Amino acid sequence: MYGKVLGLFLLVSTAICAQNTTYTLKGSIEDDQYNGKKVYLQQLNYTRDGFIDIDSTTVKDNRFSFTKTAQDKEPALRFISTEAPISYAPAFFLTEPGEITLTIARRNKIGGTPRNNSFQDFSNLQDSLNNEIETVVQKYSQLLQTSGNQEKMMKEGQAIMKELQESRYSFAKENINNDLGEFIALSSFEVLTPDQVLELTSLMRPEFRNSDLGQQVISYYEAKNLKVAGAPYKDITLKDPMGNNISLSDYVGKHKVVLIDFWASWCGPCIKEMPHVIEAYNQYKDKGFEIVGVSMDEEQVRWLGAIDRLNMTWPQMSDLKGWKSAAAKLYGIDSIPYTLLIDKDGKIIDSNLRGNQLIEKLHELLD
Repeated sequence: MYGKVLGLFLLVSTAICAQNTTYTLKGSIEDDQYNGKKVYLQQLNYTRDGFIDIDSTTVKDNRFSFTKTAQDKEPALRFISTEAPISYAPAFFLTEPGEITLTIARRNKIGGTPRNNSFQDFSNLQDSLNNEIETVVQKYSQLLQTSGNQEKMMKEGQAIMKELQESRYSFAKENINNDLGEFIALSSFEVLTPDQVLELTSLMRPEFRNSDLGQQVISYYEAKNLKVAGAPYKDITLKDPMGNNISLSDYVGKHKVVLIDFWASWCGPCIKEMPHVIEAYNQYKDKGFEIVGVSMDEEQVRWLGAIDRLNMTWPQMSDLKGWKSAAAKLYGIDSIPYTLLIDKDGKIIDSNLRGNQLIEKLHELLD
């Protein structure tokens, strides 16, 4: 993941015409085994699957240094790799004018210039929050069987995760106009909300936004954003088992709570979950509850056979295109079973309720 993010980041980097100035990297390695061995100053190659050596030097007394020219407006990322045996992942720094310090260890440290200092402060905060999360997990494991502590531990962990998420978002946004901010944004997508990702991508360079990768990222997170609680549902028309057009709007917004159930006949977890869905339907279908099944099947015979075999008596739709289904693309579905619970006004209430969670939620809404 680390290498992929770096590759994607540098893929959209463009040459910058600016005055060249000097930077000196003063590095140290805590491990004595590298004395007398080489370290390499590198950048990613053009195919983004390896490194190009820019220069090399020999480690002496656990120290090394490079002096190079730097672009003074938008610093580039550069990497330091060690000669075998390789005990550390490539360390990186920003080519900012001035004296830069880099310590290669279990946790690397960079500093000496404003943006490298800023990134180190950010890294320290991330490390601190990650340590807090680990502490909470350990406490939760120890107290798991103690009544009354589970909810407290869960809330504490969620609060730290929220702070971790917000710190990554804020740092990326504050620095989005330089290489460092764009790098942090690209490496943080998996922990940010769809709204945050879409905002950051809107602020990135046109070269990224308009690239194939950029368009894929934007489309994916726009679809994910449709599944956030409070968001309005998006309508789609597919075919029912008889080949007739059927739309979500035929059922959503008709004074009923509607469960959109993404499933397939070949999906073992879907089949395993189905008795819970059937129980909920039988219990609440006369109280204002409806289900619309959206199948990721490709073969009509298997789709229809599963509907009959499982006694799924609610409306069904599919375009029989599997993962290329228009519904999967629209809602960003990349795993099943997946469900969306829609309120009477057409807004998402919750997602992916499992087991008794669905019945408990329907009890809250309809009893």
